Amino acid sequence: MEIIKLKNYIGILKRNNELHIGYRKIFKIIFDEEIFKFLLNLKYKGFEKEIFQSFLKNSKIKEVIKKLALLSMLTIDNSFIYKDTILENTYFYFEQFKDNPINYISKIKNVNILILGLGAIGANVLNSLVRSGFRNFVLVDFDVVTISNLNRQNLYDSDDIGYKKTIICTKKIKKFFKDINIKYYDIKINSKRDISHILKQERIDLFLQASDTPYFINKICFESSKVFNVPIFLCGVGIDLGIFSLVSDFDKTSLDKNFYLNKDKPLKASIEMTSNIISSFISLEILKFFMLDNNRYKFVKIFDFNTMKFS
Repeated sequence: MEIIKLKNYIGILKRNNELHIGYRKIFKIIFDEEIFKFLLNLKYKGFEKEIFQSFLKNSKIKEVIKKLALLSMLTIDNSFIYKDTILENTYFYFEQFKDNPINYISKIKNVNILILGLGAIGANVLNSLVRSGFRNFVLVDFDVVTISNLNRQNLYDSDDIGYKKTIICTKKIKKFFKDINIKYYDIKINSKRDISHILKQERIDLFLQASDTPYFINKICFESSKVFNVPIFLCGVGIDLGIFSLVSDFDKTSLDKNFYLNKDKPLKASIEMTSNIISSFISLEILKFFMLDNNRYKFVKIFDFNTMKFS
């Protein structure tokens, strides 16, 4: 049984003698009690398809329905499938995109993401993506948790000190999300051959490079991604700037100058707030990458923590 509703984020506001309907795109009509009642029922209860179609016989309501459809404000409601699950609110977030949310949830469940480096960005992005519905990951890191990690790496606590990050991340994520598929490589990436081996072994849909060693790590990861045509995210957090870049179209594209070489030794100045900001931006961009099907593009974004603006 199909239930047609207004999308969850669409508002209905009675103001003076007008009805304002929408979110960012808003259309106005003269207030009409019959239309107002129809819209409220459409938003909070919805209508079975046959009943909804019967409203087309009403010329006033028909014009409103045409406008709602034109502005993509209507949806077939499948939210009951995810009621009382971790994806209940995620479903409604996906309503903003053109397809039905259930199709997006199904899509990202089949995506396989490679994360190199499980530090302040890598582990935080992993956590965010899992909570958004991604279910398949390949994790790569050689390091153990240290006490100095705890000021910014939220997935770890004092009980994890001395244990491998790959094992701790896998254990903690699977503790809360039983349907997660994680494969990990407890190795240090020192050459293009190392990362190419993983890209050859695994089916990877997107590669997040979040490691800061060795100093040429971005170069070898970019070159390997280009060979295997795997979209790659590069990123970094400094004292007052954060940077992230996505490349999915390698034609006539070279590694951006901002990522060509890291410092010989990683920057020590790092706190939770700045790392979390960049991690959140990256997580959202990854989500949008798969939602919007805009799979052939490149961007570099630099965020200034002092002005709280992109430069």
